[in-house]
Amino acid sequence: MSSIFPSLISSDLLNLGNTIKNLDPYCVGYHIDIMDNHFVPSLTWGTMFVDAISQATQNQLWIHLMVDNPASWIAKLQPIKSSSEKKTPANSRLAKNSIISFHLESTKQPLDIIQAIQQKQWRASIAISPETPVTELIPYLPFIDHILLMSVHPGKSGQPFIPKTINKITKLQSYLAKQNKTQAITIALDGGVTHANFASLVKLGIKDFAIASALFDTLDPVQALQKLQKL
Repeated sequence: MSSIFPSLISSDLLNLGNTIKNLDPYCVGYHIDIMDNHFVPSLTWGTMFVDAISQATQNQLWIHLMVDNPASWIAKLQPIKSSSEKKTPANSRLAKNSIISFHLESTKQPLDIIQAIQQKQWRASIAISPETPVTELIPYLPFIDHILLMSVHPGKSGQPFIPKTINKITKLQSYLAKQNKTQAITIALDGGVTHANFASLVKLGIKDFAIASALFDTLDPVQALQKLQKL
């Protein structure tokens, strides 16, 4: 079963509270891009914005760090509270499954970044850009349970899906099978996912999708989400 995370970068930011309220019953969580105008040529929100969203929803958060020096950003993010500290049992899902993805290209010490994320009680996820071969991930497979493949160039919403991503998916699936990690590691995708290619990507084994334009460039994001979920 695949999960769709609406990517809030493309939502109506002046009406974000209502957007989350409307989508909450229909999605497992939200994808939040943090960009620093250095690693990518765009600037979005910071950690205070993430904290505010965490107070507005009981669903999972999936933070995507497109930044230089990801360690400094992780240090500013609040730890996920344990289920005993939450007001409702439903929030225990957040503690277990919320994710921080950092780019392998952004650090020379990925194992330190993985450890820092896990110490904050988030799931550690490595993201790679379209130019980075999946072989670069192999040394880190024993330490993570989530991989994000970028199917567009990071930093801008609305780009078309890069076709060579299909080959990267199949190669990664092959490596995971050889190491008996097919079930242990979730493969996620971000960029260019539409109603036209969603079903075929699910068949390739993608479990988590960050989707922006295909939802928020429509008149009714909830209806667009439900349509994808039926494919």
